[in-house]
Amino acid sequence: MQTTAGSLALIGARVIRDAHVVDQLRQAGAIILGKTSLSEWSNFRATNKSREGWSPRGGPVSSAYVTNGNPSGSSSGSAVAVSAGLCAAAVGTETAGSIVSPSSVANIVGLKPTVGLTSRSGVIPISHYHDSVGPMGRTVEDVALMLEVMQGVDSRDEATQQVGTTRHGNYSQFLRGVEGLRGLRLGIVTQGINMTKELEDVVDKAIALMRLHGAIIIESVNFTSNNDSQMFDDLWSLFLITFPKDIANYLMELRNTTMRSLTDLIEFNLNNTDEEFHPLFAPNQYIFELSNNFTKSLSMNQSSLLNKTRLWGGQLSIDATLTKHNLDALVTPDVFSPLTIMASAAGYPLITVPLGYHQANGEPYGLMIAGTAWSEAMLLRVAHGFEQASRVRDQRRPIYAERD
Repeated sequence: MQTTAGSLALIGARVIRDAHVVDQLRQAGAIILGKTSLSEWSNFRATNKSREGWSPRGGPVSSAYVTNGNPSGSSSGSAVAVSAGLCAAAVGTETAGSIVSPSSVANIVGLKPTVGLTSRSGVIPISHYHDSVGPMGRTVEDVALMLEVMQGVDSRDEATQQVGTTRHGNYSQFLRGVEGLRGLRLGIVTQGINMTKELEDVVDKAIALMRLHGAIIIESVNFTSNNDSQMFDDLWSLFLITFPKDIANYLMELRNTTMRSLTDLIEFNLNNTDEEFHPLFAPNQYIFELSNNFTKSLSMNQSSLLNKTRLWGGQLSIDATLTKHNLDALVTPDVFSPLTIMASAAGYPLITVPLGYHQANGEPYGLMIAGTAWSEAMLLRVAHGFEQASRVRDQRRPIYAERD
């Protein structure tokens, strides 16, 4: 199957091997049905888009729940295919929100693992410091089963070889249903979120439900880290710095293509504007151009930016908050919470599970759960407990699915 990131530039290009996670899934007996569509180049090409999920190869991805709705991205097709029952499960990639965001609006479970738990070899990159490959499924159990197979050490991905990892060959053992919530200390994070009256009511019901099943809830947990705006900028700079080299390394391994660098991709787009550009969905390639022209002085400060942002997202934000309140996990009702960016900066895991539906149009949204590095077992336990207690996905069917 072709691997193009939704771009016409890579049509006909041939990979020399399957991605490592695909090898593992095949060896475990999975049947690979095909590729899904996505936001072209994982949302890392164009700005000023009216919606996500569009690529020149696949066109616009349709929402699973709202006619002409935004499926979010960048793993848009993976989320919709799972939700609509077109496949048992799917694989997505996340640098900052690209698994949890489309999973949330598709009413499914999406897990972004700690960077290094799953291999990225054979995967089209944005930043090797931050990219993570994770499972997407209709249930927490499906996601846990997928993660068991996908995790592992890969000689072609140094991040999987780091010391101090916590891996489990059986993540299903941590799924304890509603009893899994009993005794857990969970912090509710609403900082940086537009808490409408509708969302407040849903969160209050979720808190009451978790308390009913024995969870200890600490409300209004806030981060005390400073310079959040500067750290967001620094993290974005890191993405821009790392992308040209990372994408060139990927392109150099392809056969049957003349695309070998970000400059080649930019030139291809300029020569094929009618197909590659769309006035609503991809009106420019500003991110490509910005990344390709990023100053060498900033590139020289790459190590400093990496250390600062990792410290901010991890020790000074997520870890400090967990420690301060003696928490098992952090919970937020919005995937656009600062938690998503903090987890990206630190390389920490996230999981989203269905929470509710917008009253205006029925679009789903998820409950996102975050933790420290290698805390996937705890995140799955919390997600499974809430899923089994709430049964939110059972309340409304996708508009294109005949059966679940």
